[in-house]
Amino acid sequence: MQRGNRWRLAAAGMVIATGLVAVPQGNAITTSSGEGFDNCTLLPTSAMRSVTGYRIANIYIGGASLSPSCTQPTADWVSTVTGAGWRLLPTFVGKQAPCANDNSLTAMGSDPSTAASDGTADADTARLRMEALRLPAPNVVYDDIEAYDQTNASCSAAVAAYLDAFISRMHVNHFRVGVYGSTASTVAQLVAAYNNTARQRPDDIWIARNNGGDTTADAAVPSTYWVHHRVRQYRLDQDTLSPPTGDPSSVNIDKDIVDGDTAAPSADQLPPYSVSGTASVGFVRERATPSTSGTDMNHNDAEGTPLSIVCQVTGGDVFGDSVWDQLADGNYVSDLYTTTPGGLIYSGTFPLCNNTPMARLIAPLDGTQVTQLGTITAQVYVPEAATSVSVYWSTDGGTTFNLGGSTATAGNGVATVSFTVPSGYGTTVKLSASVVNSKNDSSWSAINTPSVHVVGPRVTMAAAPAGTVAPTYTFSWTGVDGSARPPAYDVQYERAAWNSAFGAWSSPSGWTGTASTSKALSLAQGYVYCVRVRAYGVLGNYGNWSVPRCLARPLDDRSMTAGTGWTRGTTSGYYNSTWTSSTTYGSGLTRTGAALTEVGVLATTCASCGSVAMYVGNTYVGSISLYSASTHRQQLRTVRAFGFRDRVTVTLRVATKGKLVQIDGLLILQVPPVPVTD
Repeated sequence: MQRGNRWRLAAAGMVIATGLVAVPQGNAITTSSGEGFDNCTLLPTSAMRSVTGYRIANIYIGGASLSPSCTQPTADWVSTVTGAGWRLLPTFVGKQAPCANDNSLTAMGSDPSTAASDGTADADTARLRMEALRLPAPNVVYDDIEAYDQTNASCSAAVAAYLDAFISRMHVNHFRVGVYGSTASTVAQLVAAYNNTARQRPDDIWIARNNGGDTTADAAVPSTYWVHHRVRQYRLDQDTLSPPTGDPSSVNIDKDIVDGDTAAPSADQLPPYSVSGTASVGFVRERATPSTSGTDMNHNDAEGTPLSIVCQVTGGDVFGDSVWDQLADGNYVSDLYTTTPGGLIYSGTFPLCNNTPMARLIAPLDGTQVTQLGTITAQVYVPEAATSVSVYWSTDGGTTFNLGGSTATAGNGVATVSFTVPSGYGTTVKLSASVVNSKNDSSWSAINTPSVHVVGPRVTMAAAPAGTVAPTYTFSWTGVDGSARPPAYDVQYERAAWNSAFGAWSSPSGWTGTASTSKALSLAQGYVYCVRVRAYGVLGNYGNWSVPRCLARPLDDRSMTAGTGWTRGTTSGYYNSTWTSSTTYGSGLTRTGAALTEVGVLATTCASCGSVAMYVGNTYVGSISLYSASTHRQQLRTVRAFGFRDRVTVTLRVATKGKLVQIDGLLILQVPPVPVTD
């Protein structure tokens, strides 16, 4: 995608109809449709203002594999061009596939675990860069994965792990995620995984296919996938944009067609303010006082006229909006007919006209996650010099506020106050701020009260099968603590026999404070085992226990009572070298006194094998087919889970006539009676 500096002399640019662009309200998701372009060299804002035919463009926001020749924007550049109506495709070029076609790019780890760590780290970098550009969540970030050899299975697995981690991390921080790539590699992998619930699906897809087709439809992506969440790069390095007046050069671009998520600052970050919404009248009247009955000053500002707003005041109601803006000339206009972000209330970007400034908490953003025992760094926008700025916190929804910290002085700008996160994992903390001005003769509060969510170190355990015939099983997990890996874990297990309740959680030697991310557990026949893990935080705190993973080792077929029609034998290669077989329809095997929430069989599968019906007590709970194209021994098959049943009889009945049913064992499962959440 990135191809370095491509400025050159050119003729006038093409004019193509601009699509529909949604205007963000607050921190809303921004979607756009129409023609767009991408380019490695950032155009100056004067050029962006002069371009016709486009209002969607990409920006490169960083990454280890971003070409040094690519220009990255500043926050002011972003604010200026989006204020002019542009919507953006923020593009992050992080670590690339180990088998990337371009071996000059910085590669991710070649194994899935390392690649996942790279994906998490890159997501954190992308988030910080987006916030620095004043493009907060839930804006979209497009991760650029350049072409690679998808036939290389280990390399593809690394890319999958990287993308899963990148997408998951961005979603945790409330950003939307798109992925850019070629149809032969990245796109092909995403399409193949679209319905795989074990994978992370991006919100948008950016298809790279240089075939000139001006449509988001592409043969490589089914039409029902990513509907209205697509970008398609359809022409490379061919078209030019006309230069601004007096600029002798123009830029060579790639062309895109967009029908999906784009990015823009929240409305209170878009400069400057102007007349808007006057409809057929075409102008707004300036008045001597803040009311429609105020004297008409015979100064009408046309639609789009920039406004020099000095302060805001409450005045006469205009269709539900009683806010008026005082201009530099002393006159007033109704705020309803401006582009200020306040809606029907004060915008918070201007002082009140009684000279009370309007401070605003600009960080952390509402909904930000903070680490238990970590630090909250609050930033307060102060529109005039202040003697002190204080930040308060509340954990009861704002009923009671406590002082978090203060700064003794603050210049005209942004004051920073830091303090330790005041509460435990899972708590929502509401923030507020107050300011005393430099004359110590007045104080005021910030107009907003954002909330942050306290998170602790988290553990995700790898999926476990319902059962295994092996005498040991290794449980594994991953952990995160903010952007770091937890230094240690506590691991516990509990078990229950096929006919009894679970015992207490316990930790074998070496399972407490371990740095390992896996533990092997010995399994007895007829028992179900559950394992749970909690992580140590880097600040000395603990996370909650993970959701436990459970599996069982089957009882032998000899543990069941056989009715008529069954034959029993002893042969090596079977579970405990025994088996029980029948071809007689309705023949039953029973096991009394079971405690369970799920049941299954250990059996032989084959082309001539039949099926069995399963009963718990007198209730039919499902059938299990034992068919397979070739013969396989010691195969585990289960029926759907059901509510806990205690001291019941499990019955297995042959459900086919003349077909072999060969049973090798009975799988009895149950889960801990009290769910454990993470």
